[in-house]
Amino acid sequence: MSRYIEQRLAIYSTLGVALLLLASGCARGTKMARGVIEAGTLRPAAPAVAVYGPSATLTCPSGGALKVLQKGLQDWAKQTGGAVPQPDGRLCAVASTLVGWGDGPAVPPMSVVAFTLAHFGVAESGTRMLFTTVSVEDSKTIGRQLKDSVVEWLAEDPKGTLGLATYRIKKGTTAVALLFLPSAVELAPVPRTLALNASAQLVGKVLPPYEKAVVLASDNSGKLSTTKSEGADFKAELKCTGRPGDIIVEVRAERDGQPRLLDSFTVGCAKPAPANVIVPPAPELPADPAAAEQQLFELANRERAAFGVPQLAADGAIAKLARTIAESLRAQARGGSAPAIDVVGALGEAGVVSSAIVHNPSRSLSISEAQAGFLASPVHRSNMLNPEVTHAGIGVAVDDQEGTKSVFVSELFVRELLPVDVASVRTKLEEAISKRRSEAHASVLTPDETLTDVAQKYAEELAKNFGEVQPKREEDLTAPLFKKFKNAKIIMGANPEPLELVNDGDVVAAGDVVGVGVASGTHRTLGKNTPYVVIFVARKR
Repeated sequence: MSRYIEQRLAIYSTLGVALLLLASGCARGTKMARGVIEAGTLRPAAPAVAVYGPSATLTCPSGGALKVLQKGLQDWAKQTGGAVPQPDGRLCAVASTLVGWGDGPAVPPMSVVAFTLAHFGVAESGTRMLFTTVSVEDSKTIGRQLKDSVVEWLAEDPKGTLGLATYRIKKGTTAVALLFLPSAVELAPVPRTLALNASAQLVGKVLPPYEKAVVLASDNSGKLSTTKSEGADFKAELKCTGRPGDIIVEVRAERDGQPRLLDSFTVGCAKPAPANVIVPPAPELPADPAAAEQQLFELANRERAAFGVPQLAADGAIAKLARTIAESLRAQARGGSAPAIDVVGALGEAGVVSSAIVHNPSRSLSISEAQAGFLASPVHRSNMLNPEVTHAGIGVAVDDQEGTKSVFVSELFVRELLPVDVASVRTKLEEAISKRRSEAHASVLTPDETLTDVAQKYAEELAKNFGEVQPKREEDLTAPLFKKFKNAKIIMGANPEPLELVNDGDVVAAGDVVGVGVASGTHRTLGKNTPYVVIFVARKR
């Protein structure tokens, strides 16, 4: 598996929400402002912030379970020398909105969590979360028991901030929401929305042990830009142009030589930030992987249609490989040893050769969540909306084992050239040659039957042999030229845009006759349906 795929799966693991049932007791919880669910949508009780980054207006409660948790962490820090995470008003607002989801130990859907984090200006992608119910109401007991979870998070990321909320569901039962945000990025405030034709500077730095910052941004047209830094500091410009839409941003960096996703957020372009979010139904694993593959294919084409990008064609050979990759991801997640897959090599063996191959892997709880994850990633969204790709194959593998239930998705997007109308291309080439010579004040060329015959056979030989002609075969093909012509210039090549060969300087060379050959074949880089062109410009004896 590639480092990129491993990183994406690690991200899902990092964002995974843990359930933990704590010990019993009794006392009283802290009342917090929860979100309001109406008509299938969630609306936070607190107003949205205007920027991503630290907030001076959002604060955490000064007492309750959070105060007890802080005291326990201070004692732990004295013994170990560790750093105590400080309360973060943004995280407390998120916890307050989502605590007691479903009036029980239910975990909020990831789309709801992502919306709420953005609503309160949290850009970071590595937020750890714990949603649970406990059979106690005493804030001291709750605070003490949460310490171990935070200490476990600090073992991976030794610095960060905290947010905590509790909610009394009924007598003797309290819901708890705990969030921990690692200190990985220092980000200057970034607006959550931009007016049309406005721009904003994304400025910040990654903190040790991270280095080599990279900013990825997919603009509101789906075009991807990458800004790399050899150090910790980064700077990139976010522009809102064209149509209303979303700018998707990620900040990545390396830790111990491995790439990590640190920040992930959306900036609205010529549109307001959403005030609420649809609450999706409980995630379900697809019962029919083939139907799920078709659903994802249709969703990808629907997204492309919304952006005015040509529709993708389905390719069975690509889909078969995509399914193999999805099954390999599932095997690796189960702890098995699946062999690494050479995507380019495997496609070549299946007869699919392309100059553009992009891949979207995913591990999610449902098909809808997988699609939402692709659209929330600048790289994956850019892959899906890439106007250069023409064909796609999508594979789905389901893991229904208890404890690891998930759906693995592999989307492969490939550029395949359309079939060539040889006669039409030849006519257009002859017209383009005539025009080019006229503009260059070169003599008019007359089509020659011998030249055309040799050019066509030469083009067909190129098309049959991946653009190569053996020396002996070349001698046989060109032998008729020596009897009839004083000299001849040859222009030949494989090009998806065959008319570009007319720009060659030899097209306007001295001569009085011309021959044009066109054939279609497979090219080792450009793939199948590649046009092969041979042009002879010659002078008769």
